[in-house]
Amino acid sequence: MRDLQLKEDLFFISEIFLKEHKYRMANQLILSVKEYQKHSDYHTVNNISNHRSWTLKCDFVLVAPPGWYESQDQHFQKELFNEVKKNGSFLIDEQQIITSNYWRHLDQQSKRRWIETEDESLSLTDIDEIENYEYLKKYHNIFPNNHGPNCFAACLYAITKNEFILDQWVWQETFLQTLSRNNYRRVKDNYFQAKDVICFLKEDHLIHTCFVLNKAYCFNKNGQTFHEPWKIVDLSEVFQTFSDSKYSIYRKSQ
Repeated sequence: MRDLQLKEDLFFISEIFLKEHKYRMANQLILSVKEYQKHSDYHTVNNISNHRSWTLKCDFVLVAPPGWYESQDQHFQKELFNEVKKNGSFLIDEQQIITSNYWRHLDQQSKRRWIETEDESLSLTDIDEIENYEYLKKYHNIFPNNHGPNCFAACLYAITKNEFILDQWVWQETFLQTLSRNNYRRVKDNYFQAKDVICFLKEDHLIHTCFVLNKAYCFNKNGQTFHEPWKIVDLSEVFQTFSDSKYSIYRKSQ
């Protein structure tokens, strides 16, 4: 079963909030966002994905042990709840911050309910209409058990058939190097063919990729969280999602 695996509690707060409560939080561990993003203990794939921290608007990250939030008075709990909600926190269950302590005491049915409410919708693609690619079809509409697996990993699995890669958090440089080692080269064609790789770029930054199955469909995964399943989807759907991006085509050399 998928699980948030919360070790410590992270609260993403503004500079204004910190100044308003500086005496209460004087003895707490508080990192600037810049330092948090470099911190190997806290800026993990699990924390990044649970909080979707790339979407949050904040200046500081309060790091607290399990139970700290619950030990505060109700007035401060409410103020901190309003602060993290305003800043875009995803770890909220109705009127409650999902802390490690709160999550640990939820029953399995409630955990499953919360996770599933955050899940991306499944694809309606009829994969029986697609010939071959059985090794990809078996993952169609399947959610990862953990955070991390992203579009780069999905695409490299499609190329290499190495299932270990499918569950990894793959970064851009590794992705491009692996493409090259498998004799994939960028082509100037504006048409796709089976086993091509389509790379979407924004300001020369690689933001997404998918593996072409035929003229209509591709193997795809949106994002790096366990809320996004691996899917076989219509190519037009991917292009619509990334309509504001440029794209390049990579093709295996003969």
